Formats: sequence, structure tokens, C-alpha cells
Amino acid sequence: MKEEFLNQFVFSTRFVLNGKSPILVVFHDTDGTWQFFGPEKNVETEDGRILFMKETIELDPTIIDALGISEGYEARRQKKGSPWVILKTVV
Repeated sequence: MKEEFLNQFVFSTRFVLNGKSPILVVFHDTDGTWQFFGPEKNVETEDGRILFMKETIELDPTIIDALGISEGYEARRQKKGSPWVILKTVV
């Protein structure tokens, strides 16, 4: 992977960062930004974290399979290790 890609900022949560939640949802927004979330339903603003893409991959290398999605799409899975399902993000 290109260094520029690995060094971009991405959005996630403290639950993912501290290892308490697996990454189950990946958004590739239409503006090119990426978001990585676990199963939590009521995430508050203060739960948000900004990471480098390479840090996110280090937390869960299985997300590499979801990083090919186009802008405006999302990838979802039931649990870590499950196959990703690709959907167009509905805004």
C-alpha cells in the first residue's frame, strides 16, 4: 500500500482503539474519508478518535479486504473474520 494512503487520517471510536470492539462497519465517504466502527449503537462525539490508516490496519489486519470499496460505499460484517458485505451508503 502507498505511504500516502497509510498516513491519511481516519475516524473511529475509543472502543475500537482500545481493542474492546471489533471493526464491523467501514465507510468510505464521498469526500474520500474513511470511518471504522464496532457494534456500538449510541456512540457519542466524545467517543470519537482520529487515527492513521496504518494504525487502524495494525489494530485489525482483516479490514484490508474492505479497503477496496469505492467512495460512497460501506462494508459490513457480522463478526471479525466474517465476509464483508458491500452496500451503497444511504445518506
